[in-house]
This record gives sequence, structure tokens and C-alpha cells, in this order.
Amino acid sequence: MHGLFFETQEGKLVTVKTHLLRHAFATEAVQRHGVTTDIVAKLLHQRDLNVTDYYWEPTQSQVVQGVGELQDIIMDYIDLDEAILCSPDELQQEFKEHKEKVGILNNVIGGVCVINSVCPVKMACLGCQAKIPQPEKKHELEEVIELSKDMERRFSAMDLPIEVKKVKVMRKHARTGLKEINLI
Repeated sequence: MHGLFFETQEGKLVTVKTHLLRHAFATEAVQRHGVTTDIVAKLLHQRDLNVTDYYWEPTQSQVVQGVGELQDIIMDYIDLDEAILCSPDELQQEFKEHKEKVGILNNVIGGVCVINSVCPVKMACLGCQAKIPQPEKKHELEEVIELSKDMERRFSAMDLPIEVKKVKVMRKHARTGLKEINLI
């Protein structure tokens, strides 16, 4: 396996090297098979048990499993079905919020949203591919551009470089929307 390439769930490239194999062995031995750290330290020729104790740290799956077991214990004392039962008012509010999250034919800046599921871009309609530009909404995009200039000036004065960057992206998306409308 040495020298092979793998990807993590997040898509990060991992190269299998000796240290990684050593780490995987120690973690497997300690966490899944219950081999004590002093024995693993001996196998790995580690003098410092504090280094070997690192392998006792729980993995993410072990934390998830522990939370699940804790929830099972809590459910013995609390009727979760009753605790999460919604009133008619709460259901109406949830429906209203869901309707706002699902964009099918909702008006958005510079056009109409045509996605029929929960918004994949978390309501960042400027620059979204699910928006159909509408020429009669050109003025909205022009207003966003002017607003972004004012916001950039204010955020710069407040020394907020990340906010300045976001505003520049917003302005870029608005300009792209204007170009699309001009093509129509």
C-alpha cells in the first residue's frame, strides 16, 4: 500500500506512507482491539507513553456512536415524540419558512428562481444558476451595484477586509446578471 493515493470523504488527497500505516495500525490495535498502550508502545518502539496515549483519542465515528448511546439513555426518561410534537401555529410557521427556502417561481434580485427544492446556495440568489434573469428587473441589479459600492466604502473604513471581499463578489454577480439581461 505504500505510495498509493487515496481521498478522504472531503476529497483531500492522502498518500499512504510509513507513518500513516504505523498510525493506522496503532489506532486499530488500541481502539478496536483493546490492546493496551504500553504494549502498542513496545511494538512501535516508543519510549514515551504520552505519545502512544494519543491513540486513545476517540475517532469521529466513536463520538457519534457515544452520542447515539446517550440519546438512547435519555429516551428512557423523556418521550421525545411528545417533546417535539408541533402545535398548529408552529406547523404554519414551519410551512411559511419552508416556502421561503424553496424557490420555485419566487421573485429574486434580477430574476425568478426556478429551483423546486431547498435552496442549494442558502439564499445567495446573486450568481445562482437557478435564477432566470428578467430584463424588467435590470434596475434591481443596478441598485445592488450602487449599494455594494457604498458598503465597500463603509466596510473599508471599518477595517473589515472579509466583508469588503464579500461585497466585491456580490457586485461581480450583479454585473454578471446585467450582462445576461443585456444578452436577452
